[in-house]
Amino acid sequence: MAHIHEEIEIQAAPGDVWAVAGEPARIADWLPALSSSRAASGGRECTLTDGAELKERIVRSDPGALGSVRRKRPRNSALRGRPGCVTGRIAVLSVSALVALAAAGCGGDDDEAGAPPEPDGARETTVELSEFAIEPARLELKREATLDVRNSGAIPHNLTIERGPEAAQPSERLAGTSTFGGGEAERLRVSLRPGRYALVCTVGDHRERGMVGSLTVR
Repeated sequence: MAHIHEEIEIQAAPGDVWAVAGEPARIADWLPALSSSRAASGGRECTLTDGAELKERIVRSDPGALGSVRRKRPRNSALRGRPGCVTGRIAVLSVSALVALAAAGCGGDDDEAGAPPEPDGARETTVELSEFAIEPARLELKREATLDVRNSGAIPHNLTIERGPEAAQPSERLAGTSTFGGGEAERLRVSLRPGRYALVCTVGDHRERGMVGSLTVR
């Protein structure tokens, strides 16, 4: 199966974006290829601008993590058999915070509250995900950093940054990647105030199986 990954930046809070993008019946509001969309049992039905009908089934939805997985199939049987026509696909939609605001910080008293991130402090660090570990388990970064997150395992994983600092105990999600398969990679840009945070994979019982780590921002 071919894989296509698209990523865009939107100048809005993740919750505001998800309020629109995460509502199944509102996809036509932001996807130009559709002329209309409506809720249906177990998913939604959409009409393309050329009149073709699509029926989509929601496989999994996780509003708390601002992520949703949908399986999509053309409903119009006339599409089937056409050369080059895609008759089925699986799409993953997720919304992640690229920048964690000052309110998300948990640094010590030595840091000025609300101080802007260091403009020249950005760098890229590789993080490997596997069954069931995050490497490096102890990550130390400057206030701005880009993470090259790679899944070297055989099953889907994600990298989530939580307020922590104890990764074994679920806490507020500050930023993170989507859940993606083995052999794939995503880049995650974060900007956090100095302090200690938790790294965790939130898929299934991966946290309980030891897929955790710590992040220290200097």
